[in-house]
Amino acid sequence: MADGYTITLAQTEPKTVTLAGKSEILNLVEYVEVSNVDVSRLKNDTIKNTTLKIPNGLIIVDGNDSVEVSLTIETIETMVIGVSTISFENLPANLKSQVEGTPIMVEISGAKSFLAEPGLSASVDLTGLTEGRHQLPLNIKTKAGVSTTSNHSIWVEITK
Repeated sequence: MADGYTITLAQTEPKTVTLAGKSEILNLVEYVEVSNVDVSRLKNDTIKNTTLKIPNGLIIVDGNDSVEVSLTIETIETMVIGVSTISFENLPANLKSQVEGTPIMVEISGAKSFLAEPGLSASVDLTGLTEGRHQLPLNIKTKAGVSTTSNHSIWVEITK
């Protein structure tokens, strides 16, 4: 991909093909791969023609091994989002925890359409900790296509 761009959707036409061959080979096939498509300089949606990689011992019933691959291309953008809900993992039942200084500002990047709903969740692991103030790594999870651009830590106060 060209720097600053990503593929957000790839679809083929036709979507399905009919294969023929010995059943023991057919039963192993879950999908058919397409040959490599050069996307190194793409910055806009495009349609590329390519061929299917038919597994050895199988044939395409209609004999046509070419497909069109439609690619949706978007720019990669970065934004800062506030995280105010943090889940605590492995906190002993007799203790309480509180984060200091929420919301935590997190920088995320991805295609603009993915950033609208980043699927962001944050947690901190309190395994083995006792009362006191602790600086801990913040575990941030996002949906596919979205990533955080740096590591974060937070201060957590653990009390009885």
